[in-house]
Amino acid sequence: MHFKLNRTTENKEAIPSKMRMEFHCGFRRMTLQPVLSAETNPGSMSEKLKYLRFMRSDSPAIATAVCPIVFNPCKVICFTENSVKSDSVDIVAATGVVCPPNPLKVILKRIILTGYPLKCHKKKCVGRFMFFEPKDIKYFKPVEIYTKHGLKGHIKSSLGTHGLMKCIFNDWIKHNDVICMPLYRRVFPEWFERSWNPRAALVPKKRKDERFDADEETKDEAAQMSD
Repeated sequence: MHFKLNRTTENKEAIPSKMRMEFHCGFRRMTLQPVLSAETNPGSMSEKLKYLRFMRSDSPAIATAVCPIVFNPCKVICFTENSVKSDSVDIVAATGVVCPPNPLKVILKRIILTGYPLKCHKKKCVGRFMFFEPKDIKYFKPVEIYTKHGLKGHIKSSLGTHGLMKCIFNDWIKHNDVICMPLYRRVFPEWFERSWNPRAALVPKKRKDERFDADEETKDEAAQMSD
């Protein structure tokens, strides 16, 4: 589901993406962890959305979550865990409307890899610090690159075994320029059990560096069996 939201002027709390929020859609009340995004071409039927880290106050945001279907036109009122405890007018974090359910919409997250010219000669240069392995340069060779001063070009080949690469651009390049490569990946909304079952227990996420301990698991199972 997609919801088009606007921040309220009274609420000043920072709302990051995937934050736990309470959505009131008509007679329905759901607890969601939506992914925030922005429309790339507002007013059109574009199915591509740009990922946002935080909800901005000067432009509308699209909140996407896995939840029961709600059909438009339906108004939405959003609350955060801190705003619900407030007794003043800043209790409402955002308001908006329900968008038509469309699972084909793509949320894209962009990162930019940067490198620096080592040697420059007219339109050609040797770049460094973007990659450190020749196999990475070979993999990303078809991707178009650009510079901070507006030049466009592409990678010709790798040079040596330490990540140097030969690049060519549409105009002369200087040493004070920066080589950039945009990369995109698709972001999916997280499955949140409370969206479907309000009585579900909140299970804390395990960190990536937290290892699985089989001995502790067997001890917990033995304690449950004894009880």
